[in-house]
Amino acid sequence: MPNENGNALATREQPTDLVNFKIKLNGTDMNGEYALVGLTVFKSFNKIAYAKVTLSDGDPAKQDFEISSKEDALVPGSEIEIAMGYHEQAKTVFKGLIIKHALRSGKNKKSFLTIEAKDKAIKLVAGRKNFCYLEQTDKEIIQKITKRAGLSGGDLVMDDTPVKHAQMVQYNAVDWDFVVARAEMNGLLVLPDDNKLLIQKPNTNQEPAKDITYGVDVIEFESEIDAGSQLKQVKAQAWNVKDQKIEESPEAKVSFKENGNLKADQLAEAVNRQEDNLVHGGSLTTDELKAWSEARLLKSRLAKTIGRIKLKGTTELKPGQVLKLNGFSKRFNGNVFITGIRHSYELSVWETDIQFGLPENWFYQREDILEKPAAGLIPGINGLQIALVTQLEDDPEQQDRIKIQLPLIDRKEAIWARIASLDAGKERGAFFRPEINDEVVVGFLNDDPRYPVILGMLNSSKNPAPISAKDTNHDKGFVTRSKMKLTFNDEKKIINLETPKGKKIEINDDKDAIVLSDQNNNKITLDSAGIKIESAKDIVLKTASGTIKMEAANINGKATAKFSAEGSATASLQSSGQTVVKGSIVNIN
Repeated sequence: MPNENGNALATREQPTDLVNFKIKLNGTDMNGEYALVGLTVFKSFNKIAYAKVTLSDGDPAKQDFEISSKEDALVPGSEIEIAMGYHEQAKTVFKGLIIKHALRSGKNKKSFLTIEAKDKAIKLVAGRKNFCYLEQTDKEIIQKITKRAGLSGGDLVMDDTPVKHAQMVQYNAVDWDFVVARAEMNGLLVLPDDNKLLIQKPNTNQEPAKDITYGVDVIEFESEIDAGSQLKQVKAQAWNVKDQKIEESPEAKVSFKENGNLKADQLAEAVNRQEDNLVHGGSLTTDELKAWSEARLLKSRLAKTIGRIKLKGTTELKPGQVLKLNGFSKRFNGNVFITGIRHSYELSVWETDIQFGLPENWFYQREDILEKPAAGLIPGINGLQIALVTQLEDDPEQQDRIKIQLPLIDRKEAIWARIASLDAGKERGAFFRPEINDEVVVGFLNDDPRYPVILGMLNSSKNPAPISAKDTNHDKGFVTRSKMKLTFNDEKKIINLETPKGKKIEINDDKDAIVLSDQNNNKITLDSAGIKIESAKDIVLKTASGTIKMEAANINGKATAKFSAEGSATASLQSSGQTVVKGSIVNIN
């Protein structure tokens, strides 16, 4: 147990070493008379550092937990600093904010006060956020996020990220999750360390911070080499919208010093993991594809050797340093990259666990960073669904919705759905509502089955399209229920507008003509020869009060039976040149 100065004898392995610990609350040393029962400090990459302090507190006879009652600084929101060492030496191992204050009492009448604290990076976990970032690098984005969360500029130490994103969207994501995910895709590791946020590439080429030897200074050891995690090469691909072809990353290369005599390429060949292909359906730049592929290869290398070593308590080591292993066989000897530290003090013994290596899976695969479908309000619905239209009118909310039945969900009841349209706005738009009993495909806003949106209509063998599909794909158009048609032919460049009874307008680039025709053999043709009007019956030109004028170089009129012209008031026939009136009989009266 600790003495009145907050010191305790380490009774296991090193009985002569006096453990020294100091706890500060809001910058002031905590009362040394408190009995420390247990202490845990944990730091690891891509996790928020935490500490747990257990004090002996509570007296049934007094019906009170005195420390809890009188120590105002032991409440959530207070700053805490923990230092550990031996004898008079103590080095800070944790800084953060108290987030929990708990009491516990058991049947043996022993009672405790437990304080839990987390690094100030916990401020990045304050709910899901939505933001758009334009023309910024990931470093610039993360700087904005940390500042917005209340972390000062000096709290962030981050390597540069080369890719500038035209647009980056943080959708319904916790700041911490977004930061780690984006850092990881740049091959960076995130370490909250004593209220500093370090986001940097792992440096495995540095000098070891400490040498340890099996049989000398190791309490426990476990480690494994996993060939299944190793990749010989990684390529990333995306679709290049500009060039309409696949964009591929250059060969991924990372600087990583391996331990042992089993090399990553050798292990990858053993399980035939020659290459890993990363595919994105968007239009990622070559630089982003390169960063992605190199990040994946780095994760593979970090996963090659994973393990844990328990040592006598020490403050010499921290995540991000290199530890040299000796005496662990030629398979494991060499430098390993420290990825986590756990200090534990219990029963007067201080021990430190060193974690090295990291699992190969991405952060998003280990953590629940995505919001639940339908925001968790109800069980969500996945993918697109088939629906049948049951009603087009009488939307009770007057939102231009139509009623649909989802046959795989409920064959009796129908729900109202909005329609995604080619164009829609106030008193304008393209409106092609489906018919009753039509088959439609439906999506759902936020995967919530209460908010369906009709994305389109579907043809089938039962309801075939009016134009058969051909690979040449010359013909396109619209055909209504009553067979009114607006069709386009790309081969001959023809636009047809047609009614069921044969009334038709044809705009034809192939014949360089516009033709208006109907079922009565009436026809107007506009082409390179001029304008031609044809009819099986009468052609009538009539104006109630205006004038019909004809003007041309030559006007020819011919009647196969009778030709007549009449003026009710006056009539004249004149010419500036010769005028000829000819007939078998000419009557002028």
